Amino acid sequence: MAKKRLKIFLITLFIVVLIIVIIPLGGYLILKFGFDIDVIAINKQIKILSKEVDESSLIALYGEEDEDSLLLKLKNAGFGDRLNNNVENVFLIAEDNKENITLTSDLILNEKELACLLDSYINYILTTATESDEQKNDIAEFNTSVLGIQIDNVRKGNSVVFEQTVADITAVIKINIKKLKEKINVFPISIFTKKLPDELYIKSTFSLKTTADGTGYEIENHSFVLNSMTVDETKKFVQTMQFILGSYDEMSEDMATMIGETIISDGKGAGIVDILKVFGVKTYNFISTESEQNLIYQIA
Repeated sequence: MAKKRLKIFLITLFIVVLIIVIIPLGGYLILKFGFDIDVIAINKQIKILSKEVDESSLIALYGEEDEDSLLLKLKNAGFGDRLNNNVENVFLIAEDNKENITLTSDLILNEKELACLLDSYINYILTTATESDEQKNDIAEFNTSVLGIQIDNVRKGNSVVFEQTVADITAVIKINIKKLKEKINVFPISIFTKKLPDELYIKSTFSLKTTADGTGYEIENHSFVLNSMTVDETKKFVQTMQFILGSYDEMSEDMATMIGETIISDGKGAGIVDILKVFGVKTYNFISTESEQNLIYQIA
């Protein structure tokens, strides 16, 4: 699971920082030549990871006006005033849909509105799931939010049975690990945790396309980067700690899959399409207008 791999990744950072600070030269040589773990290289890479990040340089951020626009579209599609100006209420209402709300039109979202919907979904999970819920436990230690989503190059692909739709997706997720750092704020470890940033940014880029029969999707992973690192710097960083994290390609694929599953469906009822089915949504597609590229949740 991508979330479990991410958790291992974050904990590993703390362990590595501790090793960097207290390990003697002899221990360094043992790790370097005995286990191929270069703590000096990791130290340099953590310095790059810890550089201040300009969020707006990573992706176009969604704002209050995009939330207002999303709420208006949800209202006009069939929710009326039932959401009480809170996007998260979509997921609350979907739990039982006692009012038998049915959407009367497709829900066409631009990339900023989609980012707002996904961020609201994550907030909903964190605020409503029980403490024993596995999904919450995977995320709750790390305050997670979606900063933005970008949809590019929507196009049609050829298929014998069904003409596929393909779109390139870029998503940026922000994870605040300050709570995790506070958990181990015990001397002398507290001295070493200062090397780590409070916030981790993950930028994932992949292609998402409908399957040949039009009922599902496929993901073609491209890349992911951490904070203000380049792709090459991220690859080197992950490669340096591959002994625990696995390969860069594995992590990149995990992140793309996790985001794709949330946007569409995870096969277990937790994707956005799955949740909206109670309101009459049957499938999804990408469409391109003159000025925007959008994701459409379709009711027919």
